[in-house]
Parts: sequence; structure tokens; C-alpha cells
Amino acid sequence: MIILYHQYDKNNFQNLASKLIEKNFDTIEPYFPKSSDFFHEFVPLFMEINKCLIFECFFASVTLTNHTLEKLLKLALVYNETGIKEVSLKDLNNHYSSAHLKYQGKNLSETIKKCFEEGLVTEEQKDYLQNEVRDQLRNGFSHSDPNQIIDPKKEKKFYMGRDPKNPDRELTDLKLHPKFQSQIISDIVEKMAFPYYQNVVSISLNIQDKLIEKNKS
Repeated sequence: MIILYHQYDKNNFQNLASKLIEKNFDTIEPYFPKSSDFFHEFVPLFMEINKCLIFECFFASVTLTNHTLEKLLKLALVYNETGIKEVSLKDLNNHYSSAHLKYQGKNLSETIKKCFEEGLVTEEQKDYLQNEVRDQLRNGFSHSDPNQIIDPKKEKKFYMGRDPKNPDRELTDLKLHPKFQSQIISDIVEKMAFPYYQNVVSISLNIQDKLIEKNKS
């Protein structure tokens, strides 16, 4: 992660942007939305996340991916109930109102469960969304809770001290120190932002294919 200190003039920003585009564009470009994608309403969101990743704005990427995922699951349930065919303007309210009211107020856990019950996500995807995304990424960032972001099952112990086998030593848990905590979380976010986005894109395409297949009949 590139951290800017006292580099606030326009030329420095332009140089930095050029370096980041050169470094990251080819990796992110395959995730640009395609014209054949059904979920056209997600094009602005996906493109904004792509820009965040190209310019290494990892916190912004995770936060916007959280928003996109919740919107995706709710919209998938709406389309699953209403169908995906074009609707005339005069019929819009009647066509979508019931499904909209049914699903828009549901929390993430409920929408994950319902999408699985409706066959829109696989069991593996459901487990990933419930066990990894919901607690660590969605709730951790929405509530700014480091205890959820820094998963004790996955992260190394962050202690200062000489001999880990000496029971009498005084341990310092770096997760409790704001500056160290911030750096630990930054490292986690940098590692997780792109894989998280990749998974959400994959889930989006899978849901899209299932909705299209369902509406062929």
C-alpha cells in the first residue's frame, strides 16, 4: 500500500496515478463489466470498485464491495420472484412493489439464507458469505470493529516479548494499540480487497446465469 505524506501537489498525484495504472490496470481490466451482463444496474458500482483497486484504495474497495453484495443479493431475490423480462412504464409499480417490500428490509444473513433456499447461490457460496464475509468484512467494517476484522483464527499473534515459552514475561497485544491496530487492519485489507471483489463478481455472474436459465421457460 502506498501511503502519501506531504505529496499533495498535482504533479505528484499525476505521477502516482500513472504508476498505479501501469502497475494494476492489466490485473483489474478482466473484471470490467461486459456489455452482455444482465445486471446493468451494477455497472457503475463495479467500475467504481475497479478504480479503487487500480489506485489501491483498499478500504474504499471493501466498503463498496460490501454495499454491492447486499444490493446484489436483494435484487437477485426480486428478479427471482418477478422475472427479468422488460416491463412497461405503466406496469412498473405493480410489477416490482411486492417483491421490493418483501426483500429490501432484510438483513444480510436473511438474504444469504433465502438466496440459498431459492438456488441462487451454492452451499459453498452460502458458507463463504455467512462465515467469512458477514462477520469479518461486512460487520467488521460497517461497525468499525477490529475484533471482527482481525480474525484470531487466521491472524498471527501480535505480541511483543522475547521468549514465548516464558509464562512470567509481560505480553503486549499490539491489536490493542491504535497505531499498530490500524497497520494490522491495513495489511489485512490490502490482502483481502481484490479476492473479495473477485468472489462477489463470480457470485454475481452465477446468479445472472441462473436467473436467465430460469426465465427461458
